[in-house]
Amino acid sequence: MTANHSETALETALGVATLTLVTRTTFPIRTFSAILPSNILQCSRYIIPVELDMPKALGEFEILILFAIIRLKDEAYGATIHREIEERTGRSIAIGAVYTGLARLQRNSHVEATVGNPTPQRGGRRKKYYRIQPAGAWALSMSVQAYRQMTEGIERELDLVFSDVGTRRNT
Repeated sequence: MTANHSETALETALGVATLTLVTRTTFPIRTFSAILPSNILQCSRYIIPVELDMPKALGEFEILILFAIIRLKDEAYGATIHREIEERTGRSIAIGAVYTGLARLQRNSHVEATVGNPTPQRGGRRKKYYRIQPAGAWALSMSVQAYRQMTEGIERELDLVFSDVGTRRNT
């Protein structure tokens, strides 16, 4: 059974966001909950169009891009996002990979791009700034929740593995 129309309401209260899927069919209302960092959402209520199927999971690199956008706030453009990811992860990444990831996130309505004013430092070229959108905040929240659930209790298991091979893990 499919719905003709579906909407979700993303509400935040005390740092907890609740996503409720409401359809215009006889389906029961389904509720999903996730913990969101307080700096992701700037409003207390969003309406996000969604499909009835669960959205595709974010990849690790898309998650890193979204984290960088959130951290950089109004200074999130290609070069600063690239630099933020490299500095925080210690990885060397191609700038083209960042732009490919940003294009994918924009296609999926996870980020919005706006073009800034031309600057003399850039030879009159404009910067393209990125902001996370409600669908991106929700997808990121679901990914973070999945990672938290998967890593719950894993520290002890890792310590056992490291002790078995006689090495110490850097923490």
